[in-house]
Amino acid sequence: MTDTPARSAADFGAPLLIAWLLGICVTFNGGAYQNDALFFLVLALAVAAWRFGALLVDAHAEPTSPRSVLPLVWIALFGAVFFQFNDPVPLQHAHGPWRLGPVTQVGALLLLLSYLPFLDGRRADSTAMRTFRFFGFAALLVIGGVDIIRTSPNPLIDVWTVQNDGARALLHGQNPYVVVSSAWTGPPPALPCPFVYTPLQLFVSTASYAILGDVRYALLAAVFVAGVAFRSLAKPSNRGALEVDAPALMLWLWPKLPMILEKAWTDPVPLALVALAVVARARARSLLYATLLGLAVTSKPTTVFLIPLAAFLLPLRRRDWIFFGTAAALPLLPFALWNFPALFYATITFQTQLPPRDDGLTLVTWMNRTFEAGWTGNAAFLLVALVIGAALIRLRRTTSSFAFALSATAAYLIFFAFNKWAFANYYFFVAGLSALAAAV
Repeated sequence: MTDTPARSAADFGAPLLIAWLLGICVTFNGGAYQNDALFFLVLALAVAAWRFGALLVDAHAEPTSPRSVLPLVWIALFGAVFFQFNDPVPLQHAHGPWRLGPVTQVGALLLLLSYLPFLDGRRADSTAMRTFRFFGFAALLVIGGVDIIRTSPNPLIDVWTVQNDGARALLHGQNPYVVVSSAWTGPPPALPCPFVYTPLQLFVSTASYAILGDVRYALLAAVFVAGVAFRSLAKPSNRGALEVDAPALMLWLWPKLPMILEKAWTDPVPLALVALAVVARARARSLLYATLLGLAVTSKPTTVFLIPLAAFLLPLRRRDWIFFGTAAALPLLPFALWNFPALFYATITFQTQLPPRDDGLTLVTWMNRTFEAGWTGNAAFLLVALVIGAALIRLRRTTSSFAFALSATAAYLIFFAFNKWAFANYYFFVAGLSALAAAV
């Protein structure tokens, strides 16, 4: 498999800038609507349009070193941790102070300082130092994440409740799509919330609950795996230390990551699967790539947009499609046979019948608040189709992981920004895709 690399310093820096802007965007009101937050969302859209447009115009530009933007990347990472450290409400449902949070954040700032002597490229740090530094960040992620779960053991959000209830139901031989119903914690209408997640997520949540007693340990593991996958894709032997680590650090140091983990939002799971799929493809493991991609596209309903992008930009061979289809179908099949109407209602119908939310961080919310436009967000489907169509027409011969990741970033960013609602977890997934683009 051939794989065209990213082309320039801008194609390394711009995806990281998108991830950073989205991270700042969700700090203003915990990922809910706020006018200042919208400014950073619009900037992220502008950067994505700029680099995606440049890719469409010239998909085969000569690659150049991203070293020139590394000082700016370092400043962005330092700023992300600074935002985390000064967040007045890092956890919204804590039973007490998050004691290890500031400790891990100070540790991250100190580790970031260790890059400074090597940013100009004149000196290279040792392999041992690189390894120690990166896994120091990984240790801080795990320590802080475990302490989040300890500090906020019972978050008052339906997301966490239905996942734990679903795991308990499955372990007792019951169908979660039939028996699980939680009180709706969002704004009216207050419909009973079923188990709204896909069977794949149910299996992941159940394993985490059965082993460690909380579904969030699986999400923490997924964030860890995604970061390690990003670093693997960055080819450590050929790059400077920060160049290799930055995509993973942009994910691990994302300002509202503590809240993502606290509230048990499931987006780290599809992100980790997509990252692992790209790693498998980079290692020429085509059957593993097809299997992981099949799991990724059934991990959440919106991941279906990855199918046309992967099919044409990271194409599967005929035999691979069998593995892809099998991996996609196997988690769904038991519950489809058990009670298909209940599965379809919980995962599709329930979501589509909910009206637009006035607190969603989207341009639809802004239009409705500003002009009383009555937009529903349906235009998002047309816009994402246009982005995917442009990518397939212009980039289908590139066989490029970079083209795939940047196209996916643009597609999901415009889809969420023009939808009937979007919150911090939606933009975390986009930020992860954008960091993946920088990694490859």
